[in-house]
Amino acid sequence: EYAIVSTLESIKIPNKGHEGFDGIGDFIVHVSIIESNGFSVSTNQLFYELNISVIDLVVGAKHTVEKPDGKKIIIKIPICTQISDVIRIKGEGFPLLNSNDVGDLFVRFKPFVPKLHEDKLVCIRQGIEPDAQ
Repeated sequence: EYAIVSTLESIKIPNKGHEGFDGIGDFIVHVSIIESNGFSVSTNQLFYELNISVIDLVVGAKHTVEKPDGKKIIIKIPICTQISDVIRIKGEGFPLLNSNDVGDLFVRFKPFVPKLHEDKLVCIRQGIEPDAQ
């Protein structure tokens, strides 16, 4: 089992390559990690861009996200989260090669404005401006 932690990482597996004059060579794997499904990697840190409505940023929410390893985690968005805020979830990144250390997951926000029916807009206006009619 091998931990892949960063782009352009090389992993050497001794005595699993081609046979040559000096015996069996090493098998070398060159890894290139690309961004996928909103995830990107830097060393053992995992980064995710969460598509989120501005309403969820204001009132708070919980979002379930499936990491590249298939593990599902719940990301709790606090009330009045700012667009520029970053949520750090310890121990949800990648393992560091030849170590017991595991990186963290950093969640950034990619907000959108949802299409709302007029009656919902009235409720929001009333919540923001209590005297609005």
